[in-house]
Amino acid sequence: MYAMIRTFENPELADALAARSDEVESLIRRVDGLRSYHLIRTDAGVSSLTVCDDKASAEASVQMVMEFFQSHPELPQVKPQVTGGEVIVQLGAVAAV
Repeated sequence: MYAMIRTFENPELADALAARSDEVESLIRRVDGLRSYHLIRTDAGVSSLTVCDDKASAEASVQMVMEFFQSHPELPQVKPQVTGGEVIVQLGAVAAV
């Protein structure tokens, strides 16, 4: 498995994405090989964690998110910090997607 973490430093973005949660969910469900997705409100803004079967699927999720922001110029436009890597330990149930 491979995970991608995106961190957006803009507190307004969390509320904007929460208001579009159905649209975000619909977008992420289209990622081939998706294992789980989490959108997390942070003190600085919002982070997301996407876990996929492989690196190619996880990287595809990054491209989908970039396209989502391009198609929604009304959202705060914040370049995320993106990091990814191989999942070496997983605990708990995998979310049904």
